[in-house]
Amino acid sequence: MDMLQLVQETLDNSPLGSAGVRVYWGRRGDIDPGAKTDEYVIYTQDNDSVTEFADGGVIARTADIAVRYYLALALCRSHAGLRLHTERVNQIHSALIGAGFLCPSGWAELGDIDDVGFAAFLGVYEFARAEIE
Repeated sequence: MDMLQLVQETLDNSPLGSAGVRVYWGRRGDIDPGAKTDEYVIYTQDNDSVTEFADGGVIARTADIAVRYYLALALCRSHAGLRLHTERVNQIHSALIGAGFLCPSGWAELGDIDDVGFAAFLGVYEFARAEIE
């Protein structure tokens, strides 16, 4: 399975999907009627490094996936919104860890980096795999 497809399917099949939180690759797409309008997730692939071992038979690849959870600023300023943020980040984290990703740096709050009225929270996940050539 393609690694980006794995991210999409993992998050779509997590509690995020049933809660109406949509997950997008690269940038936010059109909002469908069942989607929440005050929160969403965007993921991107930052790199896919390659390591060749001395025997030449195995190549290890490690991809970095940046996952950004966006929550409307109006919600961020309330106790309920902070609780929701914590719950969503934990749902994303649990789903991706369960699918074999690692998150060595944890999550960080970035604020309204895109100036769109949403606070962004970032987690960078690594996905390592071995390929035989």
